[in-house]
Amino acid sequence: MLAINKKYLVIGLCVAVFMFSIFLFLNENKKEQASGKEAPKLKFANNFISYVVDDDDEVSFNIFAAENVKTHTSNLENSVDYIELNNPNIEVMNFKVNTGFNQDNYELVNFVIDVTSTTTNIEQAKEMIIHFKDGSKKSYNFGQINIQQKKNLSQHLDVSGRYTIGYPSLELNAGVKNKTNSTILPIEVYDITKTISHKFNNDLQLQPKKQSAIVVNDFYLKNKKEYDFITMTPIVSYKINNDQYTYHMPGVIYGALDSDQEKLNKIIKDN
Repeated sequence: MLAINKKYLVIGLCVAVFMFSIFLFLNENKKEQASGKEAPKLKFANNFISYVVDDDDEVSFNIFAAENVKTHTSNLENSVDYIELNNPNIEVMNFKVNTGFNQDNYELVNFVIDVTSTTTNIEQAKEMIIHFKDGSKKSYNFGQINIQQKKNLSQHLDVSGRYTIGYPSLELNAGVKNKTNSTILPIEVYDITKTISHKFNNDLQLQPKKQSAIVVNDFYLKNKKEYDFITMTPIVSYKINNDQYTYHMPGVIYGALDSDQEKLNKIIKDN
């Protein structure tokens, strides 16, 4: 009789341990759901950023996404603790989360991040790690940031006259002045990764001491890849006599001035 009791005691203990484990699992899962650890359903646009930062300056970028709010909203504006990128050499110094326009169960989200580079190399990041105030975190692919800290050493060119910063599509209209006594022959304009470029093929000359315009309507996209939103520093390579130089112009943006509805449609177009 004693042996039988021991046998049932062991079985009972096993069942109790199993049930307790199930309870812990369900309780922990319930806690995670209650604390918001189910990550927000964010779909990021294909954001492309290629930028030259002067010295140790910070620069502010817009990174657009859409949150699926069909069943619930995560209140992103108040739930994000801090943001980092998957490259420690690109530091996020500050951030702001803006939400607003809502359509077809999606809400437009704009992550405004202030970043700086800690090296003089071209640094790249493709993932945004969002840390939430409940202690959870989630990594999202947002496109890519390419950033380089570099001094603008050119003494030959300067922005002058009309300089368009925002565009709906890839083009460039930049007023520049040739500060030299020689003719400047532009060779190419491109971003620091040469993903976006245009070659002039000797069809443009900037006359000495004159104001001219660098106009591009047909940028070449490497790999023919489409981007929803672009922020870039146009870099002009040019010749004076037989010597070659570069000059990086002020940053330009593509798509960021679209209406909120147009932005959201770009992001959710494949859903």
